[in-house]
Amino acid sequence: MNPPEGDFSTLFRFLPIGAYRSAPDGRMLRANAELARLSGYDSEAELLAAVARTGDRWYVDPARQAEFRTRLIRDGWIRDFVSEVTRHATGERIWVSESAHLVRGEDGQVLFYEGTVEDITARAAEQTAMREQQVRMQALADQIPGTVFSLLVRPDGTRAYRFVSSGVRDMYGFSAEDLVRDPMLIARHRHPDDQERLEDDTRAILEGRTDLSGEFRIVLADGSVKWIYRRSCEVKRDAEGVHRVGVLLDITARKQAEEALSQNEALWKLALESAGEGVWDWNLVTGEEYLSDSLLSMYGYSRDDVKGVAADLDARTHPDDIPAMEAARRAHFEGGAPLYRNEHRVRARDGRWIWILTRGMVISRDEQGRPLRIVGTHTDITEHKLVEE
Repeated sequence: MNPPEGDFSTLFRFLPIGAYRSAPDGRMLRANAELARLSGYDSEAELLAAVARTGDRWYVDPARQAEFRTRLIRDGWIRDFVSEVTRHATGERIWVSESAHLVRGEDGQVLFYEGTVEDITARAAEQTAMREQQVRMQALADQIPGTVFSLLVRPDGTRAYRFVSSGVRDMYGFSAEDLVRDPMLIARHRHPDDQERLEDDTRAILEGRTDLSGEFRIVLADGSVKWIYRRSCEVKRDAEGVHRVGVLLDITARKQAEEALSQNEALWKLALESAGEGVWDWNLVTGEEYLSDSLLSMYGYSRDDVKGVAADLDARTHPDDIPAMEAARRAHFEGGAPLYRNEHRVRARDGRWIWILTRGMVISRDEQGRPLRIVGTHTDITEHKLVEE
């Protein structure tokens, strides 16, 4: 026999979430099987009897019951009302989402309430875990020097910051919330001479470059300039755009130290050249070697005559002098001699052999002690050697 039109009893019984009907005075009139199970009972009859016997002890926070009824009576309906409740049969605490509405008669009087109850305990636990994870990640990011960020670059090149650590305030002078609200804050602080790099980075990201790093300057509100190192990588691409994470570090102090070192190097090189010494600076990793003007003029060479690598000048060394020169270098590189010192002959541009005294010292080594850079001088001792002969 088919149910009459408008009879939803079958839907009520087999609804996959809890459903009920209750009287205005709070008595539960009907409950489906899923609501009985959610409450810890095997049948509707057990649930109705238990509710009638114990009363409505549903909400862990009693204030939630008053809020539920107030909103339902005021609006006539309520949706997704999330609360922590207690299973009637077991006392176990669970999280539920409720929706309900009023059913009124022709005279406008409330006949009964109807509603649904969905167990969202697992979802609530996931959300709680996610919030706790976000709190932990925020705390971790705030401990990292500099600024940690998560960024979306949309297909049109516009940006949206999804996360920014609190270190941005020390770096730029504004808060993480300010940057999330206005993603162009960072761009507006870029030094005018470095603005083009920002455009190049955006273009590279959209074209598929996954890793980016580089240095740029920013200008603060007080007019001071800072150097920033940025490194970021791609996490994923989707319809929204390119999702990236990265870090910004304030390297102003390092840049100032490099500038001071560069100025000091220029001063001592100038001083040595003024004293008639030829200055050389050898990068042992790349083989590149700087030769001062006075050193080149010592042999009559121009910069077009040499290649800027140590091997070029070595190739102009007298073959009989090379073994002793290399032995002296090894002794200093390996720590056997505090200085590199050697006398050898170098072929000048006019074909003459010039005797030189070379002295040098390693000024940079790696963590394993391997030499990275050595600087030194050449002194023309040809006349001295002729006197000796």
